[in-house]
Amino acid sequence: MKWIGQQVYDFVATFRSGIIIDDINITTIQSSSESFANNDTSLMTSASIEDKILSYGYSTTTGDITGVTITTDTGGGSAASDTGGSADFSILSGNGMAVTNSGTTITVTANNAGTDAVGVVELATTAETTAGSSSTLAVTPNSLAESAIVLSGLTLDGNKSVTPGDGAMIHVDNSDITDSNTSASGTATKYTHVNIEPPRLFATNSSVTTTDAATLYINGAPTAGTNQTITNVYSLWVDAGNARFDGSYSQTAGDMTLYDATNDGNPTISLGSSQAERLEIKANYESGAQGLDNVSFTTYTAGSSDHDGRFIFYVDEVNTFQIKDSLVNIMASGKLTIGNVDILSDSSGTTTLNNIDAIDATTEATIESAIDTLSNLTTVGTIGTGVWNGTKITDIYTNSSGKRYGNTIKILPSDFMINEDAAVPLSFKDGGNSGVHINDTDNEALAFITIPEGMKATHVDVYATHNRTLKVWEVDLNASFDFTSTTKGTGSCNTQLDITDVNATATNYLAIQVALSATTQRIWGGVVTIAAQ
Repeated sequence: MKWIGQQVYDFVATFRSGIIIDDINITTIQSSSESFANNDTSLMTSASIEDKILSYGYSTTTGDITGVTITTDTGGGSAASDTGGSADFSILSGNGMAVTNSGTTITVTANNAGTDAVGVVELATTAETTAGSSSTLAVTPNSLAESAIVLSGLTLDGNKSVTPGDGAMIHVDNSDITDSNTSASGTATKYTHVNIEPPRLFATNSSVTTTDAATLYINGAPTAGTNQTITNVYSLWVDAGNARFDGSYSQTAGDMTLYDATNDGNPTISLGSSQAERLEIKANYESGAQGLDNVSFTTYTAGSSDHDGRFIFYVDEVNTFQIKDSLVNIMASGKLTIGNVDILSDSSGTTTLNNIDAIDATTEATIESAIDTLSNLTTVGTIGTGVWNGTKITDIYTNSSGKRYGNTIKILPSDFMINEDAAVPLSFKDGGNSGVHINDTDNEALAFITIPEGMKATHVDVYATHNRTLKVWEVDLNASFDFTSTTKGTGSCNTQLDITDVNATATNYLAIQVALSATTQRIWGGVVTIAAQ
């Protein structure tokens, strides 16, 4: 070393235990061949410093940058790196962004969003969301939840896959709504959760007519597509609660169905102004079950006037039938029928009892009692059976004459006479072959039988030994008669002849002709069957 003082001498100094510089004890000088020691007791030579710089991959050449790496949000694994002689990178904008530079300053700018451009939007406040007057502000879920949205139109479209059952296109969730306006103990006249107000429909051109218009229109019920079967389809489904229609209801097609599949459900339809003024139609179930027991029609009225709540039935717009308090009223000129057969019929206030086939003992006794109280009974009809205990009636109408028996008039042998073809009388054979016979084959036998008043002749029987021709005419006692005219019936003896009915009059009777052709042919007698006119 060299001594520093007044003189300097060339000497070499060796320090074995270290050198203290500024309170730091330096014990080692590291050379280029030695391993780097990371401590505060060693000094490095310039060669060892160069070695350390080169070990990090840096060059000792002045101003030489051997590589540049840029790490983005993508992460270090995909960092942008360039190790060439120069580092050249491009910073490009994405959709809705812009990149500009001025000298060494690079500026990244976001474009404003628009109806047809991606970009940055400003978030709308609750008031701005409610007003709905901006086309550039974005709406947050929070502002949607706190505001009323005003839209000029809304269309929901698009196919999608969903889990059924929770409103695929629109879902109004369960909400807790608090009335913060009505005063204590006050009454709010109305609350609606979803309110659709009526629109006003205008037209640009004059005299426009719209056939059908609706505030809410549902085109139809769901339809089944591929791999789908729908058991019940509804255009509108109210799952629970009452439905209220304040206006008129119109249904142009389909059926109206009201089912209540619960025990003692008893579904009811009410028509009227209130619970106290209405008509109720109720399907009454069997007790504790769902079987239909009966259907009741009930009117309720708070009025005190007679016949309030009565039923009036108009058929073809004509008042035909009424049910009032404790009575049933058939209107004038109406009828009561059973099996389409008139029982009671009215003509301008005159009512007739018709087609009564039988009466019971109680009714019969009532009628007999009423007849017994008649003070001026002047008309007597035909007595069919029984014993007459009054004064004698003309024999022709009674059994006492021997000719009337029940519903028949007997024809005796003495009732026959001959016609004018031969002047030989009839005879009655009283031998083994008895009966009336002719004595000349040119003769016919004739019998004349009267018909009781109020009766009609319906059949004729003549009994004889031979089935001879039988003819019947209606003849009047006050006029001549042509026996070649049309008969009331033509037949044979021993076979009942159904004649055209002949009603009894004041002048008519029956003429019965039997054409005998031999003196051995006998007539025994006959009957005329009668019935009430």
